[in-house]
Amino acid sequence: MTNCELKDALVQAEQDFWAEQVEIERSAAAAWVAYAEGKKEEALKWMRSAADLEDGSEKNVAMENRLCDARTFGRTAAGAE
Repeated sequence: MTNCELKDALVQAEQDFWAEQVEIERSAAAAWVAYAEGKKEEALKWMRSAADLEDGSEKNVAMENRLCDARTFGRTAAGAE
């Protein structure tokens, strides 16, 4: 199952919180792939998208202890640690 299929299945199951989390992770993964391919501007676009979604997402105890949030990853990719 792809991430898009997983997101769609979660939406169908009325699990909107988790569908949004899949979209955040998908955007972050796309950012790191673009970064690894040397596409820094594309990577930053994807990471900003992930960070904006993450900032606006419902807060849930299951997601309180992220190792690192998308905005921090974006600063790392931009070289501004």
